Amino acid sequence: MIAIWVDRDGTGYGPYTAEEFLAYVESGHIVPTDRARIGERGDFEPVPVVLARVSGQRLAAAPPDGARPERVAAPVGAPAPLAAPVEASNPARAEPESSAVVEAASPVPIAMGAATAALAADRLPAGFWRRAGAYAIDFATLYALSWVISSLVGIGASMALDGAVGSATIDVIQAIPGVLLLTVWPLYHAWAESSPAQGTFGKRAMGLVVTDRHGARLSFLHALGRHVAALANYVSLMIGWIFVAVPEQKRGFHDLLAGTRVLCATREPRSPWIGFVIWLVVFLLVMGMLTGGYGSLLF
Repeated sequence: MIAIWVDRDGTGYGPYTAEEFLAYVESGHIVPTDRARIGERGDFEPVPVVLARVSGQRLAAAPPDGARPERVAAPVGAPAPLAAPVEASNPARAEPESSAVVEAASPVPIAMGAATAALAADRLPAGFWRRAGAYAIDFATLYALSWVISSLVGIGASMALDGAVGSATIDVIQAIPGVLLLTVWPLYHAWAESSPAQGTFGKRAMGLVVTDRHGARLSFLHALGRHVAALANYVSLMIGWIFVAVPEQKRGFHDLLAGTRVLCATREPRSPWIGFVIWLVVFLLVMGMLTGGYGSLLF
């Protein structure tokens, strides 16, 4: 008999039989962003991985066509649903919780639906240095763009004024990076993180994606709200960023406020040391420019 345990944010549930596990997935009480394992020992894996394994075993022993699906009693202690459950099989609608009855449907649609809704929810949460490397790449990219635009504006102004560029014009040129930071930067983040790529150039380079707390793609307004919520990290004297380093969820203040997560795009993510090296290089370059008298070029 298969015994399955479920973990959500460090809280364990179970054990469940295969039928109970599939029924809870269908009802929405177990979601693809949870983790599960088969047996008392071993590591917890993303629910879609365990779901596919359990579904394959049940498919091999499926009843003949037209047979009535098996009904199972749901034990006490199921995780509360994170999304609206399927009404036809919601254990929470039953009268006494200890005797809630749910109907387990075919495992194939369950596995297909969970995998689609989760958008490959078997991805691991992105840690501090992977995200720091992505941020450093985005920062360097924005700075390079700002430098190019400022240089072009400066050259154009110098040619238009025959080299007599006044202090007011210089102030305007130097304000360009700040204007880009307050306008283009948040709009770019919102567009990139709500796009099919689900990440900015830096996050894509580090193999990261941004999702909602269920693993689905963000809308533009949701992504924009996430960027605005990042202001809480600055108000908290950067403590909000440090929260990214805290296991298991690895979510900053802005992720908690916006209900988002940053995940690795593949099962074999890039080493966090790559992110550390990228962040260190960009940091040293910025510090070198500041100490070399080029602080006015930065924002």
